[in-house]
Amino acid sequence: MNRSIGGVTAEKRPPLPAMRLNKVNNFVIPARSAPCSPRGYSPRIEATQNLTPKPQPVVNGTNKNNGGRVELPKESQQIGEIIESENTYVTNLGYLIDYFLVPLRKQTFINPSQIKTIFSNIESIHQFNLTFRKQLNLALQKPNANAIHELANTFKSASSGFKIYGDYINNYEDANDTVAELKRTNSSFDKWLSNQILCLKPVFQLLDLPSLLILPIQRLPRYILLLSALLSSLPSSLPSMTSSLLSSTLTTFQTLVSLLDENKQKSKNIKRMAFLSSFIPDFLQPDRYLIREDFILIEPIPLPNQDN
Repeated sequence: MNRSIGGVTAEKRPPLPAMRLNKVNNFVIPARSAPCSPRGYSPRIEATQNLTPKPQPVVNGTNKNNGGRVELPKESQQIGEIIESENTYVTNLGYLIDYFLVPLRKQTFINPSQIKTIFSNIESIHQFNLTFRKQLNLALQKPNANAIHELANTFKSASSGFKIYGDYINNYEDANDTVAELKRTNSSFDKWLSNQILCLKPVFQLLDLPSLLILPIQRLPRYILLLSALLSSLPSSLPSMTSSLLSSTLTTFQTLVSLLDENKQKSKNIKRMAFLSSFIPDFLQPDRYLIREDFILIEPIPLPNQDN
């Protein structure tokens, strides 16, 4: 159910079922009245823009009436897909925080360091994308605006902010390793995790926690695909300035993804250098970079027989 807060629509995610404490396994499980979160915690109400694609396009072109149905031009359909994708993404990040991160902070079978490793800066990313979604909505609601130009300009203006994903990307492998290790060695965590996934099923079909943790990793490449599809759908009648801006925005995101990937490789290199330095004295130096690492087999070479 939605309600307006200062002109902004507040979207409340489906209510979570009541919890009771399982003293045997030391974690919180749902009561029969079933929220899937610790007692005293209630899901957040997020003040977000209601990003519903407009039934009428605001770009050049005309609607076609097909059997009583309104058929939007391809570029308007692509804009609608971008908006729907952003809505879904932000909602799913909310599930990750509401069903897993926040409830885990109430548990005793996991320490804060492990929680930080698993979730990194996901709350900051979620907040950033909430703001970005609001900016998209405001841009597309401008009267008599060229929707494609406004959308491209919003993406381009926000592009530097997406560098916030860097820390999450660099930490992602450690996050997955930590989840796998906890599931293998911590029965309380494993049972609690299975319970939370079960609680989430009515609103989100989740296979496992990594299925949500990977979403920010996939997001920037997804933007590239969405912007590319929009660019390829542009009508020839569109002003060249708009198509140039969209093309430039696409290039900006491609460059950003390449930069973040490069930084990820550097981060992995530093971590590996630090690990190897525990075996090799003075191995870690500011000007050293690990180029290659291989296993080698060293076999003793028998000395030739020498005549006395």
